[in-house]
Parts: sequence; C-alpha cells; structure tokens
Amino acid sequence: MTIKVTENLGLNRVHPTTQKVSQFQVKDHQVTIINDTHNAELLAVKNFIKFAQNYPTKADVKKVFIAGRVINSRNDPYKAQLEVVNLLNSAGFEKYYLYGPEFDMVIPAAKQPAYGGYYTTPKQIVHTIAQALNQDLVIFIKADSHEDSIERVQATLKKELAYDSSAASRFAMTTGLQNHQAYTRCGVGRLLVILQCLQKIASGQLRLTAPVTIQNALLKDHSINKVGLKVGERYTVYDLVTLAIVFAAPDVLINLAEYSYGSNQKAFSGLKTFAKKLGLSADTVHNITGRPTRRAQKTYLADLEKIGDAFIKLPNEVLSLLSTQRRQLNGKLYQKKTQLFKTGKIIGSVFLDGREHAGLYFWLNQQGKHRVAFINSPHPAYVDCLVENVIDSGVTQRNETYPVTSLNLTNPIVNILADTYFGEDYTRKRQRRGIEDGLQKYGYAYSFNKIQSFFEAKHYNVLNFEAVFASGASPLDAVKPFVLDANADKTLAEFKRLGFNLAMLGNNHANDYGSTALVDTMAKFKQASMQTIGAGRNQLESRRVIELMYDGRRYAIFNGYWYRNPAYNLFNFYAKTDAAGVNCLDTMMATDIRRYKQLHPNAKVIVSAHWGTDYGEIHNGQRETAERLTLAGADLIIGHGPHRLQPIEYYGQTPVLYSIGNGVFNNSGSFKQLKVPPYAAIVRLDLSQNQLYWCPIYADNSVTFWQPSFVSDVDFEQIRAINPAHFETVKLDGEINAVVIPF
Repeated sequence: MTIKVTENLGLNRVHPTTQKVSQFQVKDHQVTIINDTHNAELLAVKNFIKFAQNYPTKADVKKVFIAGRVINSRNDPYKAQLEVVNLLNSAGFEKYYLYGPEFDMVIPAAKQPAYGGYYTTPKQIVHTIAQALNQDLVIFIKADSHEDSIERVQATLKKELAYDSSAASRFAMTTGLQNHQAYTRCGVGRLLVILQCLQKIASGQLRLTAPVTIQNALLKDHSINKVGLKVGERYTVYDLVTLAIVFAAPDVLINLAEYSYGSNQKAFSGLKTFAKKLGLSADTVHNITGRPTRRAQKTYLADLEKIGDAFIKLPNEVLSLLSTQRRQLNGKLYQKKTQLFKTGKIIGSVFLDGREHAGLYFWLNQQGKHRVAFINSPHPAYVDCLVENVIDSGVTQRNETYPVTSLNLTNPIVNILADTYFGEDYTRKRQRRGIEDGLQKYGYAYSFNKIQSFFEAKHYNVLNFEAVFASGASPLDAVKPFVLDANADKTLAEFKRLGFNLAMLGNNHANDYGSTALVDTMAKFKQASMQTIGAGRNQLESRRVIELMYDGRRYAIFNGYWYRNPAYNLFNFYAKTDAAGVNCLDTMMATDIRRYKQLHPNAKVIVSAHWGTDYGEIHNGQRETAERLTLAGADLIIGHGPHRLQPIEYYGQTPVLYSIGNGVFNNSGSFKQLKVPPYAAIVRLDLSQNQLYWCPIYADNSVTFWQPSFVSDVDFEQIRAINPAHFETVKLDGEINAVVIPF
C-alpha cells in the first residue's frame, strides 16, 4: 500500500513509494515494521529518513532504522552511502543499522550511540534486535529489494524475533544446564523412525539383512540433504538405518518409515501414536522427517530425554548401531560431526538435524548406560566438550571460574605481533638442501632488526609463539604435516631483549611435542618473566584471561585456536579436564566472554583468534566463529594463522581482522607459488583512545631474506585497499604507515 502520511508531511519524492506495514507482539511489546524496499535512490532514502523521523509514536516507543545500499549512485557510491550515514547519525533514532553491500565502505563514519552495527544477513540483524528488545518498537527498513537479501529482513523479523528474544532459543542440556523453556523448532520424526526400526530389530520383526526396494524418490523435494535414492533401487534395512543414524537424509527417512509402517500415511499416523506413547509434547511430530514445517514443531529437552530413555532399553547389540560414524553411498561419504566416539568417550549418538544442533549422546560406565540430551547447540564441538567433561568429571565445567590475570598498565600502548617463530625446523631442512637463510647467517637477533624499535620497553608487547620448546622426535612426526620445535634459551633471550611481555599459545603448534613439552614451554616462559595465554595444564587453565587495566578501564584478552577435527581426534591438541592442551575458540570461549561481560559490562573484550587455512581466503568457519564471539560480547577480534593478510570486516560494531599474517615467522613461504600478496601487519592498540593501528609489513622471506620491514608509501596505498571500509590513515612515529580502526 502507499502511505499517504509521507505526502502530508510535505516531503519531496522521486516517485511514489510502496511501503509494507505489519504489526505483531513479542514479549508483550508491539513491533511495527514499515518496510520500503521498493526504491532506494538517494532522494528516496533521504525522504524516507525524514518520514521515519516524523512518524508519530508514544514517548516510550523506540524507533529503529535499517538502511540498505543506495542504488543508482552514478560513479560515486561511497559519497551516496556516506551522505545517508551522516543523516542517520543525527536523525535521532534509538538505533540504526547498516545492511549489505557498499555500506561497509562508510562504517568508520557511523557514530555512537545511535549506530547499531553492520550486517549482511537477515538472521544477524534479527539476533541483534532480539538481544535489546525491551519495549515497543517501530522498525523502518529502506533499501532496494532487487539488490540483496534485505528483502527478507521483514519476514525474518516476524518469524524469528519472538523466538530469538526468549529463553526458548537458548542452549539446554540434561546435566547441569537444564532449561525447561528452551525448545528447538525441529520435530523428532528422524529419531522416532530410527527408534521404531531398532525396536523392531530387537524384537525380531525386522532383520538387518532384509531387502528394501525404494518406492519414493521425493522428486518434488528439493532438499540439499537428499542422498539421491532412486525408485527401484534395493538396499538392506542395515543400509538405510545406519545411513539415517549418520545423516539426516529425507529420502532415506521417508523410505525407511514407509517400509516399516506400510505407507506414508500409516507412517505419519504411527509416529504420532508412538510420540503419545512415549509421553512427548504435542508439537513434536508434524511430519515424518522432523524438518521445520509451516506448522510449528517444538521439541523440548524433556522430549529428547524420554526418547533417550527408550533407546537405552534396547539390547546392547542393537543400541551399538548408534555408534555408526560414517557411511558411503554412491561414492559419497556421509559422516557425523561429533568426534566423541572416535576418542572412545561415548558408545553412540543420534541427532534431530543434520547440523547436530540437538540430539542424544550415550555412554557406559560401571553404573550402566547413560544418556544426555541437548538442544540449540551453537557448534558441535561445544557439546562434545561439555559431554566429555561430564563423562570425565561429572560436571560440564561451563560455569567453573576461569583464571584471570590482572595487570595495571602505566602506558596505553599494546603491540601485537602474530605468528612468530625463528624457524629452527625450517632452517634444518634448508641446511640439508644447501640453502642459506637469515638464522644460519646472522643468528637470532637478525630478523627483528628493522621492526624492533616498534616494540618499546614501556609498551605492553604481545606475540603469538607458534612453536614449542623441544627437540628431537615428536609423537606427531608421522601424522602432522608441520611439527615446529624451538631452542628455548636463544628464543627467550631474544624475546627478553626485545621487551615482550606475553606469549599467546592458542595455536596449532603449541602442542606439537605433546602435553609434557607444552607444560615445560609454559614454565620456561614464566621463568623468563613472560606470561602465557591460550594453553594450560588443563582445560580450565587454558581458558585464562589477561586483563589489562589502564586509566580505570578494563581490557580483557582471550586467546584460542579454532576447532579442527584432526586437532581433536588425531593430534589431541585441545586441553581437557585433566590434560594439558590449547584453548578452543569454538567451545567455552563464547560462554567465558559472556560471563566476563556480565561482570564488567563496560570492559573491552579482545579476542586473539588462530584460525583459517594457510594462504587461503576468509573461511566460512572464521565468519561463523566471529559471529558467535561477537554476539557473546567481543569488541575486537584479531586473527592470525593463514600466514597472509586477510581483509578487515565488521560483524555488528566489532572490527574483525581476519588475519594479520606472519610476524617474524621464518618459513619459506608460498606467496609467489599461490599468487598471494606478500604482506602481513603488526597491530598497535592505543588504550587511551580505543584505537587500533594496522601497520603492514613485507612478509615474503624469499624477498626480505627473513627480515620483515614496514611497507613503503606506494605499497601501503595498494595494501589498504584490500579492506572494504575507508579507514583513516596516519604515520606512526612519523614514518610507519598505519590504518586507524576505532574499537
């Protein structure tokens, strides 16, 4: 419909604008959405901002504005988006949000307190609005529906806002983390199909070797999770049951259910009857597969616990089918995400959905068989971690008090150097090939010569130490591609000379020689008066936080390594309840950040994240982890691990430096072979102004002869352009080129 009030307010317009209005209730608050995603030329956007400013509301109603990119901005999109941001800064809205392409260019111009953040998906912006929903809202959306996904924001708000803003969406688990309000919007169809088949197998009504002829290929079902069963193909009951246990394939579940019950209609009716027999809540079965439907499905933790109890009653021989971890079909391998069975912690698992956001784990001890149910998991590794802790110690350790080391700084400067290793392992390999390098020719002091003045003794200096103090053979030599050892005496002598205060160990090399060497490495750093973070003698110690106090303000540094399956089940890298290892970004860190922010709401949380693939682009896993950490309260994320520069992006108001590349890391490098720009960056934080300085350096050792230096003015202009945002620049100390990033 066309809103006449715009004309009544006397506003200019390019042409009539179609606006969609909807109203709904969330937590006793009325939410009104006025969505104008018809025309987003600059004049239309400016008019709609005026319309929103003048829109009549009661005094206790918040106004929120969501702006998508300005279209038809000729040859200067930056200027058009900047004009909109400047208008929004002074428009008087409770919050405004920037959405989608081109608005990332002008993020530095957005001003607090009105600016609410930059987002790229409807779900992101809904999560953010849901967290702050405490009174009536009027949400104005202005964009062009043909340009990006902003067209779906209104529908997503209506569908998701009530759920996301309530306790229903929160994580819950049987042991220690009960939440009777929490539910997942998947049904239990998959679990009931599997359970019913296993019960029939146990009673002799079904044989694992019995043939099943595929009757339904689900041709009208476009799910990406179908495995491609074809009508007339023949499989055994074992084939289909174990595939259903491993992977949430709708074509497998439908054919298995129809075979077990006789027809689709009988299967659906039978599953509903089965759910009632188990005492499940009313909305757990609205289809056979358990996938979300138009009719809302709700599965509570208690529902899963009842299903788990039924599984436990199965004979061990039948229950053991839940231990199936992977299956192959038509040349494609399907496997579970959980890793606990591979390490011997559990005897089986089964999940509601393919993402493993809800499900059941089973384990065995002297007291018998046990089950634990969970829903709304943020990451498979998170549940693996909690369940492993329960099995090992009886508690999740989620709410245990992690150690905090607090330091008072008299100088506001904190310098951060990423991947740092003098390269003893690489040097030995070069020596065997007759290749000379900087360490052989000039020793340990050489590589820092051109950047050492950056790290003044009065500053707080931090590095990511990507090795371990050890020598000789490692237990990982045969299974891990790169195992890095370092000379403790020579390395520490150089670090002390340079004035480093903190070594971050949350990376993929700190445990290269096993837990004993890691503990010894931490002890040697302590003896050298350097603190460590990101690893510990046990999981709780690995979660240690360094808290910097300056001028009455708190800055907390968290450090960890992202979750990788081989690091968990092959290399045994992550710290456990009673075993040394590194801290994991994807398990307890979001919880730890959230708790820290609850205790210190005005503190700044800085995450040093070791993640990504060597010399690769930004990985989706990096973005997903950044999203979780930011929603938990991270104010700044500084990444490293890919050995190259990656662009600086934003999630909400949080700058995410996905990778600042190598520090002094004396490998041979693959910049030229992989056609990757040969740069890295050193980071400086000025706590007196809450500003970060991103200072590029030359990082290709084949060019620098293992001696990085700050880039020239000409190269700096090219390097800064990898970042979408138009940041201000300065020269530190009159000569070091730096991009300025407020945080």
